[in-house]
Order: sequence, then C-alpha cells, then structure tokens
Amino acid sequence: SGEVLYQIKKHSEWVTQVSFSPDGILLATADRNGGLHVWEAGTGNPFYTLLGHKAEITDLSWRTDGNVLLSSSEDGGIRTWEMINGKSVKTWTAHSEGTLSAHFDEKGKIVSSGRDKTVKLWDENGKGIRTISGFKDIVMETRLSHDGTKVISGDWNGEIKVWNASDGELIGSLSGNPQTIQARILQAQASLEKARKDYEYAKQKLAPLVKAANEAKILLNQEMSARKIYEGKVLDSENALKKKRSELETVKKTYLANKVKNDSALSESQAKKKLWEQANADQNSKLNIYHELQAHFTSLKKQMDDLGKALESAKQSKTQSPDDQEVSKALVAAKKSFEGKRKEYEDAEHRSKEAKSIHEKAMQQMVVSKKIFDSSIETLDESSKLLAHSQTTHNERIKQVKEAEKQLKINASYRDQSKAKVTALQATWSKKQTATQGPAKEVESSKDRISRNEADLTFWQAQIINLQRHHEIAKLEDLRIEFESLEDSLEEALSIQNEASYNLEKTSEALRSLPERITKAQQFLNSKKSLLSQKQRESDTLQMRKTDKNDFLSQVETLAKKMSSQTQLESQNKTLNQVDSKIKEALSLLKTDLSGFTKEQQAKSQEIIIAQTEVKKAEHSLASTLSQRESTPKELSERKAELDRANNQVASSRKAVDEFRGLLNEQESKTQNLLKDYLAASPKR
Repeated sequence: SGEVLYQIKKHSEWVTQVSFSPDGILLATADRNGGLHVWEAGTGNPFYTLLGHKAEITDLSWRTDGNVLLSSSEDGGIRTWEMINGKSVKTWTAHSEGTLSAHFDEKGKIVSSGRDKTVKLWDENGKGIRTISGFKDIVMETRLSHDGTKVISGDWNGEIKVWNASDGELIGSLSGNPQTIQARILQAQASLEKARKDYEYAKQKLAPLVKAANEAKILLNQEMSARKIYEGKVLDSENALKKKRSELETVKKTYLANKVKNDSALSESQAKKKLWEQANADQNSKLNIYHELQAHFTSLKKQMDDLGKALESAKQSKTQSPDDQEVSKALVAAKKSFEGKRKEYEDAEHRSKEAKSIHEKAMQQMVVSKKIFDSSIETLDESSKLLAHSQTTHNERIKQVKEAEKQLKINASYRDQSKAKVTALQATWSKKQTATQGPAKEVESSKDRISRNEADLTFWQAQIINLQRHHEIAKLEDLRIEFESLEDSLEEALSIQNEASYNLEKTSEALRSLPERITKAQQFLNSKKSLLSQKQRESDTLQMRKTDKNDFLSQVETLAKKMSSQTQLESQNKTLNQVDSKIKEALSLLKTDLSGFTKEQQAKSQEIIIAQTEVKKAEHSLASTLSQRESTPKELSERKAELDRANNQVASSRKAVDEFRGLLNEQESKTQNLLKDYLAASPKR
C-alpha cells in the first residue's frame, strides 16, 4: 500500500546497507561510520547494536538459517555475528586495502572482494579456501552461484566475469549492458555478410592450390599403386624363391638319402659278392676234399676186393689143407689184412659221406649267397637309377633357384626405383598440401564464422518469438490464477452442495424415523421409570430393615446398661463380668453392622437419584422427539431450499469454469504453438 510502518533514526551517518533476514523477522542496517544495528522487522524495535567495525560497512549478508549475520567493511575486515546473543563469532582481515563485498552462499561458504583486486573464498570460520586474481581494477561486487560452483564478479571497469569455484579458472564474461534483440539481429546479419564474403575470397584463393595438391596426390597415388604392385611382385618372388629353395632342400635331402642308399647298396653288393666268392671257394674246396676221399674210398674198395679174394683163396686152401700150418697162418694173415682194410674202407666210406654232406651244405650256402648277391645287384641297380633321377632333379632345382633369385633381384630393383619416386612425389605433394593449409584454415574459419553467425542470427530471430511467447506465458499465468480462483469457487460450491445434500438426507431420514424414535423414547422412559420404582421399593425395604436393626440395637443397649450396673454391684462375680464383656462385644458388632447397612442404604439412595436423573433425561428426550413432529417438516423445507440454492451456485460456477477453461486452453495452445515456432526457429545444436 506504500504506507510507512516506522522510521529508524539511530544512524549518525549515511546508511550504506539494509538487509532483511531470510525469514523476514529481523532487519540489519549499517552506515558509513561503521555503525551496525539489528531491528525487529515487524515493529522497528531495536534488537542488537553490533560494535566492532571502524570504517564504512560495505556489505551485509545473512546465513540461510537467519541465525548468523555477515558484515564487511572498508577497514578490510569481515565479521560474523550470532543472533542468539548478539556477539561477534569470527573476525578476520579479508582484503587489507578494504573489503567491498562479502556474501554467504546456500551452504555457508563465504565469497568476498576488495580493493586489492582479488576475490577470495572462505569457509564459515574465516579459513581461506582460494584466491582469484587477474582483475584490472578493484572488484566491487562478487557472488557465488546458487549451487556454489561458480563465482561471478564485477570490477570498477564494469567487466563481469564468471570463474570456476573449484579451481579458480576463468569460464567467461557477461555483458553489463546487453544490446536489444533487434540490434543483435542487425549485428549478426552484418557479421554473417562479412563472413560469407571472406569465405568466397578464401575459397578462390584455395582452389588452385587444392587443384595442384590433388594433381600431385593423383601422381603419388599412381606411383604408390605401382610400388604396391612391385612390392607384391617382390613378395611373390620372395615366396617363389623360398618355395624353390625349400623344394631344392627337399630334393637335396632326397638326393643325399638316395646317395647314401646307393653307397650302402654298393657296399652291401660288394660284401655279398665277397661272401658268394668265399662260399664258392669253400664249396670247391669241399668238393675237392670229397673227390679226394671218394678216390681214396674207391682205391680202398678195390684193395678190399683184392684182399677178399685173397681171403677166399686162403679159406679154400685151408679147406684143402686144414692141417697145413702155413696155410693156416696165411689164412690168419689174410683175415687180419682183410679186417684191417675193411675197417679202413668203412672209415673212408664214412669220411666220404661226411665230405659229401659238407660239400652239399657248402653248395647250398653258395647257392644262397649267389641269390643274395644277385638280389643286392638288383637293389644296387634300382638305387643307382634313383640316384641318377634325384641327381637330375637336384640339378633342375638348382637352376630354378638361380632363376628365382634373378627374378627377385629384377623385381626388387623395380620396387626400389618406385620407392624413390614415391618419396619424391610425397615430398612434392606434402609441399603443395602444406601450401593449402593456411588458405584452408581461412576457409574453415570463415565457414565456422558463417555457421556461428547464422546460429546467432537464427538464435536472436528466435528470441523475438520467444519474447512474444513469454508475454503470452505471463498472460497464461494470470489466466491460470483466475482459473484456479474459479475452480476454488466451484470446489466451495460443490462442498456447500454436498453439505446441503447431506443435511437434506439427514433431515429426511429424521422425519422418516420420527415415529419409531418417539416409540423408542417412550419405551426408554417407561424402562427408566420402572427402574426408578424398583430402586425406591428396594430403598423402602432397606429402611424397614434399618428400623428393625435400630430397635434391636436399642434393646441390646438397654440390656448392656443393666448388665453394666449389675456387674458393678457384683464386681467379684466372674460370670457376670464375662457376660458383660460378651454383651459389649455383641453391641460393638451390631453397631458395625448398622454402620455398614447405613452405607448400603446411602448407595441405594444414590442409585435412586441417578435413576431419577435418567427419568428426567428420558422425559426431556421424549418431549424433544415429540416436538420434532412440528419442527422437522419446517427444517426439511429449509434444507430443500438450501440444496436448490447450492445446486444453482454449482451450475453457475461450473459454467464459469467451463467457459474460462476454453480461454485457458486457447491461451495454452497459443503458448505451445509459439514454443514450437521458437524451437523450429532456434539453431540446431
């Protein structure tokens, strides 16, 4: 309303700072003399006077909980003040030449700036975290971003810079006096036009250089293709040579193996021949021995035949002259000679057979040796043929290896020549390519500038739509507030309708149930009256019993008095003393019984009072229920009227909401379409 609530006149100098606490309960004010006061915001009454600063107070900041106040001063110091007791918590010198700005962030960290051209970060206890330098002039204001990750500062020259709070690195700058959107569009159009001209000029400058580099590249690629072919041929030649050498090595191994086999076969054949010759000589020797033994045997056979004839002649002579001693002696001598020769003959025959057997065995051995020798000759012939074939193959492979080595040298020579050409062409192409780099960078730079300027132009053109969109969003918000008010009215009308409907139903139900409730009330009253009568009868009975007990107690008391008087007269009579004691004891018991009975009677009286109260309540309830026979129909009519009024109000409110919803939907559609237009017009990132 603009009404003045109160005026504060305690400051003796210019007031330099005013700051409300986050909860709005306290107000802090400061002046050019270092005066600092805290007030109750609602009343303007003094709360604290905070003494400590010696020069102008330049800034005030509250911690988010409102319990601590931060102040900075031209004396260079920063102070924190506790609002529970008004005492200074921490004091430290932040900027020796004067502190111009100091603020809490949401997490309690502190950022400050001053005349020493620095910005500093502190924890809430005044411990330094980081110092950011590099300002050209004194830093007038500084703040931490909402999340504490960035420091924003502005210096005397009007430069606004954003720094990374974690490492103190500069992120960027902000314009202190931004241009209008239309001015930015004109600037972007001019920059775009210049960038396009620069781009065309750079392209014309680059084109012949690119052509020359491309031509050099074509020649280089052609020669590199040729070199690749030669390298392939060299590789093929190397593989072919490797293969031929491998084949030569294999053939050589075969040749050497066949030579070893041939030499072995030759040596084997010579050894077998020698064995055959030895076996043949042995056979001939054995044959000669056999022939000699056979001749000796034949000679002995003839001698034995002659001796046999002589023996027969001697036997005949003996027969003719049995008594002739000379004949007998001649017979004995003939027999002895014949037996001796026979033994020699038999020995010669045995030795001849043995010699024949030995000869036959030698003959067999000679035949076997001959066969073995003949076999070795065949083996030698085959080995010689294989050796000759492998020799021929080996010589052919040597020739092929030499031819492959020759071809490899030829291909390697072509490859090396091609390599030299490639090196020269690469140098030429690299030189021409290097010549394109500067102009190419100019083209890319111009192209990038075109893209950036087009994006800038598109961005600012889109901002015109966006600005219009925000105007419509503001209208939409106003409509939403009004719509919410209409909805609240409808909700209130529905609530009144529900309540009226409920009241009508309740009254209708009360009217329907009235006869039954009257009957129940009458029955309830009757039951309470019956209970009261019962209680009264019980009380009367107790009263009669109490009267009987009182009469009996009076009789016992009279007896007790008489017994007491008699006992005094006959004090020595033990029997009377005992009876007197018993009567007194009985009297005490009777009094106790009467006292308990009295309490019972009092309780019964209380029950009667309660029963009477219940009867009165029942009578009142019945009277109230009976009275509803006249009041309830009137109330029902009133409830119906209330429901009709509520229904009319709901219908009216719903109509207003429905009509206004159309306006709201139309406005929402308008803002959505503007958003689509804005997004479509915005540069694509």
